[in-house]
Amino acid sequence: MHIGRKLNQSAMKILCVLAPQNGVNSVLYYICAMLKHTIIFIALLSAINAIAQNDALAEKFARCTNDSAFVMQHSIASPQTITFEEALNNTGAPLHMQKILKTPLHGVVGPVIENGHSLYYKVIRADSTTSMHVAHIIVAHSMHPEGDAEKIIRDAYDKLKSGATWTSVVDEYSEDGTVQSDGDLGWFIEGQMVPSFNDACLKMKKGDKTIVKTEYGWHIIWMKSEPKKIRKTVECMMLVAK
Repeated sequence: MHIGRKLNQSAMKILCVLAPQNGVNSVLYYICAMLKHTIIFIALLSAINAIAQNDALAEKFARCTNDSAFVMQHSIASPQTITFEEALNNTGAPLHMQKILKTPLHGVVGPVIENGHSLYYKVIRADSTTSMHVAHIIVAHSMHPEGDAEKIIRDAYDKLKSGATWTSVVDEYSEDGTVQSDGDLGWFIEGQMVPSFNDACLKMKKGDKTIVKTEYGWHIIWMKSEPKKIRKTVECMMLVAK
């Protein structure tokens, strides 16, 4: 109403000033031009207001501590969680999924327009999967009296620290079939090895060497390549805006 009154007042001013000089057609032209720009301005204001409302809802959703209660208050759908799992380098995935996979914990992606509804996704859990490339030297429990395997592996480790080559130490000490490939175990995904071996690898970076005990024996692990995050699993709470 306020904009309408302003428009009427402006139109009357233009009519009073231009009509005597330029005729009715010129007056109508100026009024139409003014109306066109006013409509565009109103549409722009509406768009800015909608963006501000969307940002405000996303910010409140991110800050809330009770996600289910917030969704029940602001969503037309009941609280539900959705799990996204995808390779991190999959550029063919939908844009919103790519954003979700890169969003930190408690972050919100949205609005995502689907079937005329504005959807918001809040990340409530995020796990990544790491791929690692290692080589090892193993001194097996079954090949030595109790306690001797640890002493032998530490002797081997000391030789490496003193400058002996990896290949020479593998040839001298290691006791499994990987000797033929310099102890190289290739690439594997976290969780594929026994827990103590897996956990030790997750703490390493390229070039690191460490000693670890497993049910099979004592190992020296060498991280040959930089570990890679290859997949991410993200669980989201979804909100369908009213």
